[in-house]
Amino acid sequence: MWAAAQGRGVDFVVEGLLVLAAGLYLAAVGVLAVFVGSFGVLIALYLRARWQDSRHSRAGVGAYCNTSLRGRSGAAPLRGEHEGGAPHDTLPPVTIQLPIYNEAHVVERLIAACACLDYPRDRLHVQIIDDSTDETTRLLRQALSAWEGRGAPPVTLLRRPTRSGYKAGALAHGLERVTTPFVAIFDADFIPPPDLLRRAMPYFATDARLALVQTRWSHLNAEDNLLTRAQALSTDGHFIIEQIARSRGGLPMSMNGSGGVWRVSALCDAGGWSAVTLTEDLDLSYRALLRGWRFTYLPDVAAPGELPPQVQAYKRQQRRWATGMTQNLLRHAIPLLRARRYAPWQRFMGLMHLGQYAVQPLILLTFLLTPPLIAGGMFARLPNLGPLGAVGLIPPLMMILAQRALYPDWPRRLLFMPVQGVIGVAVVLNNSAGVLDALTGSRASREFKRTPKFSAAGADWARSRYALPADRITLGELALAAYALGGLGIALARLPALAPYFATYAFSFAAFALWNLAQTRRARRAPDRAREKAVRKPLGAGAVASPLLGAGAPRRSLSLRMERGQVERSETGGEVKPGRKRAVSLRHKAVYLQPVGRLPGAAEQRPMSTKSTHPSAWRARNAPPPGPLPGQAREGEMLRPAAKVPLSSSAGEGD
Repeated sequence: MWAAAQGRGVDFVVEGLLVLAAGLYLAAVGVLAVFVGSFGVLIALYLRARWQDSRHSRAGVGAYCNTSLRGRSGAAPLRGEHEGGAPHDTLPPVTIQLPIYNEAHVVERLIAACACLDYPRDRLHVQIIDDSTDETTRLLRQALSAWEGRGAPPVTLLRRPTRSGYKAGALAHGLERVTTPFVAIFDADFIPPPDLLRRAMPYFATDARLALVQTRWSHLNAEDNLLTRAQALSTDGHFIIEQIARSRGGLPMSMNGSGGVWRVSALCDAGGWSAVTLTEDLDLSYRALLRGWRFTYLPDVAAPGELPPQVQAYKRQQRRWATGMTQNLLRHAIPLLRARRYAPWQRFMGLMHLGQYAVQPLILLTFLLTPPLIAGGMFARLPNLGPLGAVGLIPPLMMILAQRALYPDWPRRLLFMPVQGVIGVAVVLNNSAGVLDALTGSRASREFKRTPKFSAAGADWARSRYALPADRITLGELALAAYALGGLGIALARLPALAPYFATYAFSFAAFALWNLAQTRRARRAPDRAREKAVRKPLGAGAVASPLLGAGAPRRSLSLRMERGQVERSETGGEVKPGRKRAVSLRHKAVYLQPVGRLPGAAEQRPMSTKSTHPSAWRARNAPPPGPLPGQAREGEMLRPAAKVPLSSSAGEGD
């Protein structure tokens, strides 16, 4: 009797738990369906924008001119902007801010690209905020000295006493010393094309409330490996579908961290840069939007950047973004819902924007709940969820539309969509950890961990000491793979329709984790990684930046000064332990040996419209001498130019 009662009690508890699990499952699936469905709205807005542009094109108006929609979206460019930029006398002064932290592989090419920007030298200034603790500072000074007298704009090199505030702190520190009305920001792994500023700056003259002009990211190393190919698919979908739809539809949008130009008055009005969140660009963007400022996005102006070729580097980047976006959701959700400048549906779309990573734990939750629900026979009692599966077609459709708009060989690129799907599934645990960091306020939510850059080195990234080892979450991914295999067995026995679902998850988690472990093993075994030679050959003059410098570049001197009062730190601190300093060999010469007339990372792209053109050809002349290591400058003094070396006749010299 007592045993029977105890059995009924256990059954009651199990039944209650299954009902609770079913309720959580339905709630999670419903939220996910709404979230993914919001991207269908973005696709509709994108297609409407393309239709409007086709009408404008037939009427003789440039496509993607961002004409206003109810007075809320961006501004129209000055006449002739799409045909090569604005006249010299209409361009405003602008400062380029370059926040640098331990970027030994990419800093030289960044300086070369900025030195070759086609912009009036009396209206352009480059500000470098260098927080590096390794040999990046030495390479940076060497690159600046090499450009001395070669037509580069004036440069200010700032060094901070501490790395407080990380990237946001560096930008805020530099902003205090900016005297121009506009600032353009580029991360260290980007190569701004020569005409980027000429094509972007005219938009500010048409709208006094225009705070930000954001350009599109293209890719320097999209074909490095399967990981970079998958990232290119998802990134192109964001920049072609989502950003165009948000900009043209009057929806809340944000800066993407790099490749954007800010109006300084708007930046200050919004409160300036803040390190409260790990995505300082998103935080500042929403503060500016809620203050009534407007943004615009230029899909035809591309800034090539680097995609992480290492699984662990990609996971670090994604976790930081997940934490930062969730922090911004918590910070700006209520003010956004109260913002009267947006219609209710626009506020909803803004919430979906801020919550892009907040749904990751819900994806993980539905996966974890599915096996017990199958085992308990609960799916027979749930409503039919089949129609909701239609929203699963939206993400692939976004990628297809984006690839078709960008590349002539888009069918070939779409062959890697299954890889993107596998990575999207496998990274859910990593991203969920980032969301939980934001919700709990853990130490990880306050630490900005940079994504290592390898200078599009392809297979050589494993030799860099910036390569990361696999983290503990990798073990969790293997555990989830085993859990998915168990779910596969249950599904085959009781609900075979869900067997492909579990097979996909099992393969995705296992493949991603094993891929990460294999890369970690490869990096540890890379020849000479632990004993890289301190001897470094200078790059040949024809290989440093020859495609970046046009024949008509002005011959003005580069003015480099150290900001007075800044503290120099030891180059053996931070990531490099004293007594074990290792030089990082530069292996990015191939980036500068692209065929003349092609932009690295965008050679295969086609114009977004017949009215637009890609950046002008980069001619391989007037290359700078490599120059030896410059002498150390005392605070407030000019850095002496390095001894000049005759131009090399061989573009392939040096390594």
